Amino acid sequence: LEPHVVTVAPEPTGEGATVWTSTQATWYVRDSVASLLGCENTAVRVVGTPPGGAFGGKFLLYEPLIALAAQQLGRPVRHVMTRYEEMVAANPAPGTRVTVKAGARRDGKLTALEAELVVDNGCFPSSMAGLAGILLGSPYQCENQTIRALEVLTHKPSVGAYRAPYAPQCAFALESVMDELAERLELDPIDFRLTNASKPGDPMAVGGNWPSMGMREVLQALKEHPAWQERDRARADGRGVGIAIGGWPGGTEPAAAACSLENDGTLQLRISSVDLTGTNTGLAMLAAEAYGVEVDRVRIVTGDTSSGPFAGSTGGSKILYTVGPAVIEAAEEARRQTLELAAERFEADPADLEIRDGKVQVK
Repeated sequence: LEPHVVTVAPEPTGEGATVWTSTQATWYVRDSVASLLGCENTAVRVVGTPPGGAFGGKFLLYEPLIALAAQQLGRPVRHVMTRYEEMVAANPAPGTRVTVKAGARRDGKLTALEAELVVDNGCFPSSMAGLAGILLGSPYQCENQTIRALEVLTHKPSVGAYRAPYAPQCAFALESVMDELAERLELDPIDFRLTNASKPGDPMAVGGNWPSMGMREVLQALKEHPAWQERDRARADGRGVGIAIGGWPGGTEPAAAACSLENDGTLQLRISSVDLTGTNTGLAMLAAEAYGVEVDRVRIVTGDTSSGPFAGSTGGSKILYTVGPAVIEAAEEARRQTLELAAERFEADPADLEIRDGKVQVK
């Protein structure tokens, strides 16, 4: 878990800079630095170095300020935070107080939900508390609900999107109340949740409808799991068995990828997403399957903001399902071109060819 480190070298022309930084969001850093320097964003090149840890705290912090210092001095500037500085001047999770009150009928149908979220934002506004509307009011269907989110400024470090902001706090509070309600109504905790659990197409608390989501499927799988089926025996042995469910809506951003077959037989996959949690392994597997080679024949090349295809920030649990489709399309296009070129050599129809064991052959 290295601290924040950034190095900025100003361009000799006086416009723009090259930034090396451990970040989750190279393109966001590029635009932010360009905005502060007053130049076109294409005049700024951001090279994302492999981060040892981020957890939402390394989208953007001091990169624009270091770039401004480098521009003023006309020489490269490097900024390395100490561990103490990380604790007092980085992006910690916000202190949060959640109050939840709920009502239900005897048959287990939720009738009312009231919640309040009070967030210690530190010294700067954050505006992320709006997520509370989704995380508190959308997992379960309840027609009558009021949710308030209050952000408080204090003399503390500013906060960041640390580990799915507000999701653990909201899930803990909401699931605790759901457990208490189920106990008061003498209902099975999972059946009670299934009675009210949202499904695709159901309305969300902040407007719109739920897209694809698997809350009911997860609950049903838990209901059938031996750990739940044999909970009475476990309790007799002095072991506790409980149930809770939490969710995260994830994020979306556009993404692109490029794929080429090299003369040594490797498939080169060009992307620009930051590999924070092993997503490169997953993307390599997608490319290998789409093209038709073993995964060890896929080589990933991570580009910077001047040389690589666009990719969104590594956050919101979204890289595999945003960059992944671009990777699949790129690999499929490379496969199509490979088969067309081979078809000319074999004097065959591309549909009669296949890629197997790293070679193109007639089926």
